[in-house]
Amino acid sequence: MSPPGLSEAFSAHRQALWALGYRMLGTASDAEDAVQDAFVRAMERPPADLERPWKPWLVRVLMNACRDRLRKRKHVGYPGPWLPAPVSTESVEPLRVDSLFGSSRPDARIELLESVSMAFLLAVEALTPQQRAVLVLRDVCDCSGAETAELLGLSVGNVKVTLHRARKALERDRVTAASSLADASAVMGLIARFAAALQSGELERVRAVMADDVVLLSDGGGVVRAANKPVLGGDHVAAVYFGLAKARSGDTTAEVRMFNGSPAVVTTIKDPPRRWGHHSILFLVPNDDGRIGRVFSVVAPDKIADALGAARR
Repeated sequence: MSPPGLSEAFSAHRQALWALGYRMLGTASDAEDAVQDAFVRAMERPPADLERPWKPWLVRVLMNACRDRLRKRKHVGYPGPWLPAPVSTESVEPLRVDSLFGSSRPDARIELLESVSMAFLLAVEALTPQQRAVLVLRDVCDCSGAETAELLGLSVGNVKVTLHRARKALERDRVTAASSLADASAVMGLIARFAAALQSGELERVRAVMADDVVLLSDGGGVVRAANKPVLGGDHVAAVYFGLAKARSGDTTAEVRMFNGSPAVVTTIKDPPRRWGHHSILFLVPNDDGRIGRVFSVVAPDKIADALGAARR
């Protein structure tokens, strides 16, 4: 039998818990599983004092579940670069975390869309599970040091030190995260130039839209064809996409949709070549001079299925 008030509390806070779990884990399915873990824990081992609000307790259980999942993930080999699973941001309401603590978050350092950008989620993947939890609670959810300490079972001093280290580790990548949220019209222009260069059939035009130090990360999940390590430099990244354009066969469609706060190209191939995926989601991050600075290419079928399925619901 469900403890008194649990069903109502879970229903009221489920979406906010999922949004927090996504920032912690980087995939919608993992976030959903972590939320389910929290509910099961509440059913099996509810808090001793059922008169207190459920929300902080559910957040605490969720964060423990997320940290456990992150620790296990570090020990599991992934075939090639890992990228977050895209989520639709055509509506940002499902990704808000404001309601977690009843605050308007006036002092949050990391804004709503930046905290779900591909660059930010990839950057925090390099943090320890504890650093990531502290950073998300303090800088995304705008929790106080005391609130964060209580939620994570840490001392206030430990939270302060951990946050300092997490911010320092993330500082270099915040520039990329901000660039990934450049004005949508600028990103759309970059996408148009990239598409025109590919359609021209001229490698030089493809190379011209690439920065010299561009980096391509491609996530196929070990299921479909993808680069098994980062591709570095304008010449190499241009050659990859020039070759892909030449090799592509069958009917192909492309549309631009909003994922993770940025326009992204969703490509569908009706009859893909062997070991190619039917779909891909491509993010282009501009550098300071308007050329392509980073490329995130998600082709892993499970991540694509979650992203497109959720976007169409």
